[in-house]
Amino acid sequence: MRVLIAGIMGLCMVTLTWAQPPAVAPPASNPPVSRLDPTADPPQTEAMPIDREYDRFQDKTTIKVEGIRPGVTRGESRIFINATSSFDGVEVTVKPDKVAINLLAVSEDYQYVDFRDGLEFILLIDNKRVRVPAKFLKAGMTKDHNPKSLESFVAIVDAGVLVSMATAELVEAQLGATEFKLGVMEQLSLRKFAETVHLVAPLPTAAAALDHALAAGPMRADAVAIHLAQAKVDEAQEKVDRLTSACLERLDQSPPYTAAVKITQELEEKKDKTPAGAQRGQISQQWLEAKAKVSLIKSSTLLEDEALSDARRLLADGQTSLRNLQRAVNRANGPPATR
Repeated sequence: MRVLIAGIMGLCMVTLTWAQPPAVAPPASNPPVSRLDPTADPPQTEAMPIDREYDRFQDKTTIKVEGIRPGVTRGESRIFINATSSFDGVEVTVKPDKVAINLLAVSEDYQYVDFRDGLEFILLIDNKRVRVPAKFLKAGMTKDHNPKSLESFVAIVDAGVLVSMATAELVEAQLGATEFKLGVMEQLSLRKFAETVHLVAPLPTAAAALDHALAAGPMRADAVAIHLAQAKVDEAQEKVDRLTSACLERLDQSPPYTAAVKITQELEEKKDKTPAGAQRGQISQQWLEAKAKVSLIKSSTLLEDEALSDARRLLADGQTSLRNLQRAVNRANGPPATR
């Protein structure tokens, strides 16, 4: 599944004005707005994708996962976590010793102004405490109708700590007055990152048994189940893409289809060269009809391919199973506890 959490991540993507926190109260005439309550946020429902960037001038590859949103159990800040690691060359050939954990706090008001220089990122990993300095990076406000404060920090953790964050049974953390907990999707996102940078062995594909998956490394059983369901969807999607590509390649060799495409292209060129007026309107209508004919031939060919139809049904079934499993896991884990 390759989606981002657009609604929540929009807070991270808006244009920012990074500046010293202003001490200005909103005008009394502004209509009241509901305040941010991160403890009431629903759980993250999907694992975040892994991004890979190569800088050919520096000959460096950067692997990162962004937008991981843990469940906040106490505090007034919504937290987003990014994990980043860079390597020389095009491919990852060595395991990193350290990993950068970037933390973004989104709040109604600035939360970390008074103690940003001495801030610690404190982890409780299966009740084992890990303290890491959190270096302040920058702060600012979003530019929208109901602006939010943004404060970002970076914590450099040992690679082993990152692996524990991805695989432990219980991971809780504290940043200032905000406490949060990593759920199954957040850990799965970190697990995929750890696999990509060779810190842990990849989990097996959907065809492998669940006990084999658990043997590949420590991980929560519900996370493994979702991983396998996602792998099954990915395999089905790959098959659909492959069969679709083969079907379109055969279509490109079909005389009726190539003739229809040629007519469409010729009419489009004629339309663009004809001055505005009744004649151009007639040519435009002919061009639209020719385009519709090309689309009809293509869609009919794809629908009539039995192997592709079977693959699409398997993909739809896999996607339904994955959504049902995610809902079941979310119901079992329940909303973040408050205290």
